[in-house]
Amino acid sequence: MAVKRALITGIYGQDGSYLAELLFGEEYEVHGIARYPLSANAIVISEHLKKKSISSLFLHKCDLNSYAEVRELMIKVQPHECYHLATSHYSSEIFGSNRNLLDRELFHSNVSASLNLIGAISEVSRNTRFIMAGSCLMFEKSDQSPQSEYTPFASDSMYGLSKITASNILNYFRETHGLHLSVAILYNHESPRRQNTFISKKIVSNLVKVKRNIISGFSLGDLSAIRDWGYAKDYVYGMWLMAQREKPKDYILATGEGHSVEEFLDCAAKQLSINFKDIIEQKKEIIGKPIKTLLLGDPSLARSELKWSGTVGFEELVAILIKNELNGALD
Repeated sequence: MAVKRALITGIYGQDGSYLAELLFGEEYEVHGIARYPLSANAIVISEHLKKKSISSLFLHKCDLNSYAEVRELMIKVQPHECYHLATSHYSSEIFGSNRNLLDRELFHSNVSASLNLIGAISEVSRNTRFIMAGSCLMFEKSDQSPQSEYTPFASDSMYGLSKITASNILNYFRETHGLHLSVAILYNHESPRRQNTFISKKIVSNLVKVKRNIISGFSLGDLSAIRDWGYAKDYVYGMWLMAQREKPKDYILATGEGHSVEEFLDCAAKQLSINFKDIIEQKKEIIGKPIKTLLLGDPSLARSELKWSGTVGFEELVAILIKNELNGALD
């Protein structure tokens, strides 16, 4: 049987690196696109993969906003599966003119990259099965909770709108050209490989610093915000299952359970024997735009059709993050 080839955009991100490990274990020939120069987090992840003997990756420099480069790479690799995980985003704590500029760049980059990949598959690699990472923020202005695959998209952020636009493009090509294209609508999924700009990583990293007397405390924004938190490895596996289906279909990957930022903070602090109320300062100026919709995903369809479900509960997830942070590990 011929070896399967997979192409991963954002291979040195959280999801891309876990997916590379999964596919490597399934004996795929793994190709990846990384954004150069690599970020500090990407460098750490790339070194970690090498230590785990996952070094036989085929890495490619490719500007996803250039159709010519994407088309050339797709001709060269002819992947059986392509996972589009690279995305542009930024912290919700950014305001003013900088945010307006970043919004325009973000929207253009996310939509252009998705269109180029899908267009190239349609033209030169029609047998490729394509999975694109979506986001729960595609529902952030919805009047329904929990959200399912049948909930209409509604967003008032440029990130959410970019994902909705990319999803609409994918749906057009899927219906018009009969291609195997699917969107994995991912709710919050965490791991030790998260960047420090994410609230889960910020909390865990700073709590460990407090425990080690490196800092005495830190600031957070809205502690009442509720998230549907899962484990990144589970969500990567769900995307792989989607690519194995004979017919393409969009799925929500979520836990269906909501926990507040304060619950996350309390759970993590207790594992380190810290009273978080003694060390946390809430600052209104770092509270981002409130999301009025309770973003909880209904994973029923994925459970029934993909036989997928999260394997790590909320408290276990927090324990994994704390353990890896204490040990300086990325597993």
